[in-house]
Amino acid sequence: MYGITEINSSREKLAYGKPLKIGALICFTASTVYVVIGLSYYYLFAPDFIDVYAEYLIRNAAAEDVEAVKTQMANFKEMYSKPMVATLITYMEVLPLGLVVAFISAFIVKKN
Repeated sequence: MYGITEINSSREKLAYGKPLKIGALICFTASTVYVVIGLSYYYLFAPDFIDVYAEYLIRNAAAEDVEAVKTQMANFKEMYSKPMVATLITYMEVLPLGLVVAFISAFIVKKN
């Protein structure tokens, strides 16, 4: 929100669009940094993360859910093996919330 309010330091009347664009740009930049760091860590230091996570879920699943969890994790592992899909999934972890914050911040700045 700081980045958005900084553009309104002159207290001129702002439309909703300019603060929203700036907030969305800040959000996209932060999300991109998150994706680059997260996937770099995954591919360089923890390439077996999905296997370890699958083992954990299977070990802690109820007896009747074990087969379903195995199937879900096999599907997830297959999806995540494609770099473009892994990138999109990682963006979806953080980008939606960031855009909500950008919308709310732009609304607050416009209101003031």
